[in-house]
Amino acid sequence: MLGLAQKLDEGWTWKLEGYYKTFDDLVSSDPQVNYINGASGKAHGVELLVKKDSPTLWSGWLSVTYSQSRRRVDATGNTLPLDFDQPVIASGVLNYKPSADWSYGARWSYHTGNPYTPYEASSEKIPPKNEVYKPNPGEVNSRRLPAYHRLDLRVDRHMVFNTWKVDGYVELINAYNRKNVSGYEYTYFSSEPTRKRVYQLPFLPFIGVEMAF
Repeated sequence: MLGLAQKLDEGWTWKLEGYYKTFDDLVSSDPQVNYINGASGKAHGVELLVKKDSPTLWSGWLSVTYSQSRRRVDATGNTLPLDFDQPVIASGVLNYKPSADWSYGARWSYHTGNPYTPYEASSEKIPPKNEVYKPNPGEVNSRRLPAYHRLDLRVDRHMVFNTWKVDGYVELINAYNRKNVSGYEYTYFSSEPTRKRVYQLPFLPFIGVEMAF
């Protein structure tokens, strides 16, 4: 790992980091003994972080990462993405605090969809009833889910009553109701499997109060 960072005027900082890693003895499937330590891999990437620190008014940060992670099955020589390989990851946070009583925040995140293994057509049925077809997986991690992105918003109100400190907040999770796909469900009642999307959290509002004395 190698990094470079610099502090600038008025609370600004930036940092650039790069890394390279290798992996040995990764677990892979084997027709004789089910699993063996028969795979290797490598991962490399670079990340840029820009940050603004301030106790009042505007503060926040922006991070962008580009990376690749691959594994190689020693027996076949096939190279494929690792399960959580996400080439592009970006996130940003923006805070605004006009006074000691109020603060506003926003967080946006984005990343490339995870790789997944698709299922293809099959002509073989599963006994004894032969009501469904046998799942026929395609090439491992040969496709990707749609890209993920989400915006969260929050407003905080800070109050003091004698010896009590009260913090109330309103938070909007997934403010623009992005339908992020977490995976797929397959059914096998025909030779061509039916695929259904499984979604992550929809738009969710929260209201909360914290009290201390």
